[in-house]
Amino acid sequence: MIREAIAKWGNRAADIIRKDPFATLIFKGVGFPTADRLWIELGHPPDSIRRQEVAAWYAVWSNRGGHTWVNTDTIRVALREQIASDKLNIDGAIKEACDKERLTTRMNGCGKLWVADFYRARSEQIVANYFGEVRGGFLWPDLSDDIMLDENQHAELDKAMATRAGVLSGYPGTGKTRCLARLAKACVELHGRENVAICAPTGKAAVRAKEMMHQAGVDAGATTIHTLLGVDPISGGFQHNASNHLPKKIVLADECSMVDSDLMADLVSALSPDAHLLLVGDASQLPPVGHGFPLRDLIENHHSAGVLTEVYRNEGQIKHSAKTLHLTGKLETCKKLDIPGGLNLITQSAHTPDAAAKKVVDVITATAGRKNYDPKWHVQVLCATNKGSPVSRRELNQRLQQVLNANGDTYPGNPFKIGDKVVCRKNGWYENCDTCDTYNPDRPALNERPEKVYVANGDMGEVVDINGPQTATVELQNPYRVVRAILGKSEDSSGVQSDKERWELAYACTVHTYQGSQVPIVLLVIDGSSRGQMVIDRHWVYTGITRAETACMVIGQRGTIIESCRRQRAANRKTFLGEMLREYQEETV
Repeated sequence: MIREAIAKWGNRAADIIRKDPFATLIFKGVGFPTADRLWIELGHPPDSIRRQEVAAWYAVWSNRGGHTWVNTDTIRVALREQIASDKLNIDGAIKEACDKERLTTRMNGCGKLWVADFYRARSEQIVANYFGEVRGGFLWPDLSDDIMLDENQHAELDKAMATRAGVLSGYPGTGKTRCLARLAKACVELHGRENVAICAPTGKAAVRAKEMMHQAGVDAGATTIHTLLGVDPISGGFQHNASNHLPKKIVLADECSMVDSDLMADLVSALSPDAHLLLVGDASQLPPVGHGFPLRDLIENHHSAGVLTEVYRNEGQIKHSAKTLHLTGKLETCKKLDIPGGLNLITQSAHTPDAAAKKVVDVITATAGRKNYDPKWHVQVLCATNKGSPVSRRELNQRLQQVLNANGDTYPGNPFKIGDKVVCRKNGWYENCDTCDTYNPDRPALNERPEKVYVANGDMGEVVDINGPQTATVELQNPYRVVRAILGKSEDSSGVQSDKERWELAYACTVHTYQGSQVPIVLLVIDGSSRGQMVIDRHWVYTGITRAETACMVIGQRGTIIESCRRQRAANRKTFLGEMLREYQEETV
């Protein structure tokens, strides 16, 4: 911070910080707790309106529920905990923060005041403006003669393509993949490959989209949304934006339940005025990690939204159970596995977390002996939390590393072994270590390879070399990359060191990390601890079981599984996007 302060303010830096420690919030690595502590240490009045204003903003910005908007009671409680004084001025603090464009307010239809971070609210407004104002869909191809789509799929696609920006949703097994592939094929034939972009929010989801297009005979690849928009390695922003539009006529985005309001705003801002956009996803899955739930709001309120509801009979128990789970909160499972017969979803009782962890290890060990199944890459253990329980990610990974890679070479102090399955947990540019000169069509010639390559949060790979206590060489597929992974803690959005590692073992992952990915076999562990139950709900179970392509085993205590499926949290995520869209529709009636 000191170096950045001097660079910005020169010899006035010390005076500026002494006068207002909260001025340091503009610097990476300085969060509210640090600046607030400095405020008190320098003797500033603890109940000043300046401190209350910043504390009010922090209470809104740091909410963990994914809400874009919070009510004033949330701010009132936070300020009373942060500032023990009888001179609190909640209304004054909110007004001051609004005047400085830290916060903004909105009244709902019942006259209740809601408050949002200024920039988060702006993202929501950008999305509302874009979808509220779109008309006409003259660049969409005519699919009326496509015999690969059934009557329901034709009808819902027509709804989604009623304007130049629409949404297509549906349960697993209803044909979202087929609809997207058929539309993509027609768009490429009509407009040319160079004018069509196919994207998804994560690397794994983009890989699945690419494979889907290849299987459908579509001459088009797929990238992450970040790659499509172009991440600037210096500024961290996107190269394609409102001032530099994406040169595409058609953009098809898959797995959009994971897209938060900020990324959605960045995507629509980068589109040219005549570009056409289709969002595809399933709002029954987990909501985005970031704020808002734009896919849900658009499905419920946008006039160009199609929803596929018919699950085909041959899709297996998992996909039929997913629809039932969404509608009723009940998980229907089979008594025993019969994969050829479609009975591919079972439960295994485990009365304690230790028993559940042992069950996971037993199943993995048994799978290791089966022909045509690699337990490292064909089986994925999914859990709820990162630590604090025998069935948390860290504890399960320690057990599974000993089962699946006990003899891998390592380096003293390095948590990884050669051969380990690992996952990137921090978007970023990593040193390119690909020095192989063997021809591979998926990567450029040796003399054309960049010094750094982009790796997205959620990309998985295998450790191929250990370079020291804090580095490892990781090989990733689709696209092929070999990077030097720097281990240790990452930083949050404000630059403060977080509790999250940059790279982690991936034999077990949280459902949030694995969303957008698929694997033949899933072991979904239901954590009955209070920490686990704060995470697990109907959307979580739905997302977990639908990661499985072939079979899924849900492990946990029966009563806990039932209660987890009844619980819903995402429905309470507070946004105003729906109201904004309805206001646009009322204006055009």
